[in-house]
Amino acid sequence: MYWGDNENAAHHIELLLLGHVARRAQALPDEFTRTMHVVLHAVHSQAGGVSLTPEHIRDLARIKAQLKIYLYKMEAEGENVAEFSHECPHARLIVEPKRPSVLDGVYERAYLSLSSVDSSPEEISSHLGLEPTWFRRRGELPQTIPRPKYPPVNHLWQMDAGLDRQQDMAAHFDALHQVLVEKHELLSDFGMDYRNSIGIGSAACFDTSTCITLSQSLIERMARLGMWFDLDLYLC
Repeated sequence: MYWGDNENAAHHIELLLLGHVARRAQALPDEFTRTMHVVLHAVHSQAGGVSLTPEHIRDLARIKAQLKIYLYKMEAEGENVAEFSHECPHARLIVEPKRPSVLDGVYERAYLSLSSVDSSPEEISSHLGLEPTWFRRRGELPQTIPRPKYPPVNHLWQMDAGLDRQQDMAAHFDALHQVLVEKHELLSDFGMDYRNSIGIGSAACFDTSTCITLSQSLIERMARLGMWFDLDLYLC
């Protein structure tokens, strides 16, 4: 499946997960590797991204699939795009782009994110036995420009994977996966309240085309916890 609008990625993923392709993939023997490829195109610093709901994560876990998200760099309109263009994914096998070099501005980050209407950041920390990297209280307007018109209606608690931001995203996901394993029961208790949500957020900035993978084991762990996933990709 191929589309040109990055903002519709989640919609097309949902169509694919609910279609006959997913049903056939689920019927394959376990020795087959199932991979969903999501291809995004960006021009200069234009961002691409993918947001997956808990339902999307559960559907991916159901068919035992991993997720590969590709960001391809393209030149501005009118310039030579041959070096960066990518043919339709179904036209040929996808070759993973080379890892970007470590330059100023290049970074990769992943974090555990919890939100709650009632539980304060301090209460979330006490429940999990973990300290946040960043938090925001319900009703506090962030110091951003422009400032939001209305104050937030929930508390927000975030903890980075704890790795250098120039390490590979796979390492960040592995570190968070270990936290999910160790704190599974506590996170499960937290997620039982419909006013709470749990997810993994991630952001990365690259100087060239790249690929980020969400492993099958991490997807299955996230599915059991009812987690969402959000990825923002930028070109430095």
